[in-house]
Amino acid sequence: MYSDKVAFLQKELKEKGLIVLEKRSCSNVTREADYKAKKNHLSLSSFTEILDINSTCAIVEPLVTFDMLVKQTISMGLMPPVVPEFKGITVGGAFAGSSLESSSGVYGQFSDTVLGVTVLLGNGEVVGASRTENSDLFWGLSGSYGTLGIILSLTIELIPAKKNMHIGIPGPFDETLIFDNKQIHLTAAMTNRPANFFIKPFSNWFYKRVEEKQNFIMPLYDYLFRYDRGAFWMASTFQGPSWLLQYLFRVKKEPSFKSSWEVPSLFRPLFSSRRLYNTLHKLPSSWFEKNFIVQDFYIPLSALDVFLKEIPLRPLWLCPVKPTHTPQLFSPHYLPCEKLVDVGVYGIDLEAPETSKRLEKLCHNLKGRKMLYAYNYYSSDTFWQIYDEKSYRHLRTKYYAEKAFLSIEHKVLNKTL
Repeated sequence: MYSDKVAFLQKELKEKGLIVLEKRSCSNVTREADYKAKKNHLSLSSFTEILDINSTCAIVEPLVTFDMLVKQTISMGLMPPVVPEFKGITVGGAFAGSSLESSSGVYGQFSDTVLGVTVLLGNGEVVGASRTENSDLFWGLSGSYGTLGIILSLTIELIPAKKNMHIGIPGPFDETLIFDNKQIHLTAAMTNRPANFFIKPFSNWFYKRVEEKQNFIMPLYDYLFRYDRGAFWMASTFQGPSWLLQYLFRVKKEPSFKSSWEVPSLFRPLFSSRRLYNTLHKLPSSWFEKNFIVQDFYIPLSALDVFLKEIPLRPLWLCPVKPTHTPQLFSPHYLPCEKLVDVGVYGIDLEAPETSKRLEKLCHNLKGRKMLYAYNYYSSDTFWQIYDEKSYRHLRTKYYAEKAFLSIEHKVLNKTL
């Protein structure tokens, strides 16, 4: 029972004092979790249930994954307005971190579609938070990585859904892929017309499909998780022996995805985002950090061309994001501009830390922000130039977080290599 699980957590929190949440093996956070060492752990592993769904909203526990939620809502002709592209992302993680998708130009981030939450505070009290109740806490929780409270349930907005998605026609779903010398702008809208394309276990990656054809109809579920298999193009990063030779001999080459070798179709089902992230978390500490970039930068549209010129990797994923004026203190879309674009930078870079630092600095200079799930090289001083420390400290005091949860800079800022 939900109430029994909550009571158990309250008891655990009071007994353990300063805690961190137990690390999940399928976490989509790429940076190391060294801060969790020698800390008291609290597990949310039982909070995986969908509590209720009606015609306007779903009430779910924080570890419900988006594929669990979407399967149920689609069967009822409904869907969340913003569905992150990996099946294993949890609704709690999407809110306490930051998540977006191709519908974010219309609906904003996932956090903007959450109507309310219940939260376990650092003093053991359970409170509600929404746009009208404890609203400062509600907005502050967005992107705060569990440093203000533990989310126990979320109420998520739902909208009507159709069976399929038509790619290549005007609609609220909008994204752009930039290849070596090619840029593909994809818009899409829901439809009940029959599908003529399906993502099968052995079919090619979605990004390869749209290089060849940009007008087709596919099942809505397949569309929402179109980048899950292969984690965008990260699986294709390991094409043939070239990547290994680059790594072993530190051979730099111009970024390109032109290759005569592809992951054989027989092995493609193995490259789900869950498997890839599980593998990532088993790699030696900092190996991924030194050789790969997985970063998302939110750039004002007016500065986008300047930023793109400085990125050495291809492909890139560009996704419009509606900015917010609600005080989501750590959200990358809490910016005073009219139009934002998320620039997803994913791939091999043998100078990854240096490139990330350079892009971080440029993003800041262009008055943008980045997602904090990845490696972050800001100094503490620079970090608090970007984010509102005074308001954050006030929230931590007001809602009893100081003695129960680590402060955000201890969780998201990593060591300098």
